[in-house]
Amino acid sequence: MDIRVIPLATLDGLDALRVVEGELRLSALPMTDLQGLGQLETVGSLVISGNHELTSFRALTSLRRVAGSLVVRGNAQLPRAEYDWLLDRIEVEGQTYYEP
Repeated sequence: MDIRVIPLATLDGLDALRVVEGELRLSALPMTDLQGLGQLETVGSLVISGNHELTSFRALTSLRRVAGSLVVRGNAQLPRAEYDWLLDRIEVEGQTYYEP
């Protein structure tokens, strides 16, 4: 599932999404948080990149497992503490990569 360069204010339409078996890529979204993904529990791989307004991962409260890689890069407003907060709460079976 690839969500990018879409003029969405929120991800609220995805609020029932619990599992993504493949890669979930969130790129170039004009939002400050990932509200709407609060029910997401498991994802194959997760790529969050180029979201220049993103400041928080706190909406990902149900996420427990990333079966593949976790890549977070190019999110200029996202504090490193948010990445660390996420890593403390989930199991990542693949590689992790962070670049501000």
